[in-house]
Order: sequence, then structure tokens, then C-alpha cells
Amino acid sequence: MSHDILNQALNGEGLQDTFVVDCHGHLDDWKGAINVDVDIDSIIRRMDRIGIDVACVNKWNCPEIRRANDDVAAAIRKYPDRIVGFAANTPSMGREKTRAELKRCFEELGFKGVKVHNAYESSFPMRDQFRTHEYADALEAIWEFADEQACPVLCHGYLTPDVARRYPRATFIAAHACGSRATADMYAEFANVVFDTASSNTGRGNVEYFIRRVGVDRILYGSDLPYADPAYRIGQVIGTRVSDEELRKILGANMASLLGLERSAG
Repeated sequence: MSHDILNQALNGEGLQDTFVVDCHGHLDDWKGAINVDVDIDSIIRRMDRIGIDVACVNKWNCPEIRRANDDVAAAIRKYPDRIVGFAANTPSMGREKTRAELKRCFEELGFKGVKVHNAYESSFPMRDQFRTHEYADALEAIWEFADEQACPVLCHGYLTPDVARRYPRATFIAAHACGSRATADMYAEFANVVFDTASSNTGRGNVEYFIRRVGVDRILYGSDLPYADPAYRIGQVIGTRVSDEELRKILGANMASLLGLERSAG
């Protein structure tokens, strides 16, 4: 087992020889979180120091969804090789407006993924809204759109085995999943469900457990930036007892394959 990537990090070097794709990031802050960098220029500088080539970002914690997605689009225009957009949405807009906004994000703004969030304890309360039939129908429109596009959906809540089963062309990223081994057990049979590492509970042995349970190709590095320091979250991954080949898949190759990315950043 090689330890080149770990030694690189311990020596204070960026992971310049490894293509790193952060599958889980934001362009807004979160009350009570670290919020290390919120503006896009600061995020890019931090990515450069660490060696993160590409970050997938969304701006979900904003009641004005169209403006939030426009802000992400502006970041993409400024750093087109470094930022991938994931479309925020709120089912409170209803089925047709939800679908229209997702369509705009993909066809006009060049986004490659979708973000859903139950938003509990946030300034944008969506959790209770999903309990009504009207909003559940709009949520269904999100799954349908993702299935049509065969695109990734970063799911903070609301993912169920039934959804994964009914929409096989979509790829569901279970957010913060590596903090819970039970999540691997629940979705092991669904090849279209993958798991990110963006969890403070991704403790010793968890990544190794996920590799044994679902395979290394279904694990993605995610940081939850700026709510957490992406360097710390990388440390949770590269400090595990896995090979450098497996680390390269987790840190970037798996997500790059999912998005159709080639190494042109950095």
C-alpha cells in the first residue's frame, strides 16, 4: 500500500498530482458553522492551496431561488474550469415553476447537477412544506427531471429506496453519507446511489467500511465548504487505510467520471 498522497499532505503540499473534485460545496454561509470562505475568489484561493481542482457548488439557503442560481452561474463564468453548478430549488414554487427553473439552469446556465435540501433549522424553512401533497408533487418533478437528464442529484434528505428504484437513470449522491454506516447498508443494492464524505462523523474505519460494503467507485470526496474546512475533510479521507489508487478514485476520479470532466483545471 502506497502512502504518497498522505505524505504529500503531511509535508504541507497541495495534492497537485491528484485530480480532486469536491462534490459538495456552497456559495452561501450557515449560521453556527465555520464558514471559512464564502465569496468565490476566496474559495478558489483555498482550493488552490489544498489542491482541489473543481468544486461542485450550489446556493440553496436563499429564498430567491432564481437569484441564487444566477449567483452560481456568475461564479461559473468567472471560473469556468473550476466551478460546476448544482441547481437549487424549492418545491414551494410548485411543479411547473420548479421544472422550469431546473430547465433554465441546465439549458441556459450550463449546470450539471441538482441539489435538494430539507433545510431544517435554516432561515429558509422547506421541511414542513414537503409534507403536503402539493409540494411532494413538485419534488417528484425534480426526480423526473434528473432521470431525464441522467444527472447527479445531491440529496440532503428526501432520498428513499423507492425514489432510487423508480428513477434509475439519475445518480443520487447521499449527502454526508459516510458519517453513517447504516446508509451504506440501506442503499447497497442501488447502483445509482453514491455516497459523499462531507460529514464530521466520517470517523476511523468508515471509509473502509463503505469500500467493503458498496465498492470504492461509489464513494465521493465532499467537503460541505464553506460550512467546513475542505482541508480537514480531505484529511478524513486520506488518513484512512486505503491505497493511493483507491484515494484517487474517491478524491476525484469517481465524480469526474460522473460529470464527464477531464483534468484541465489547476
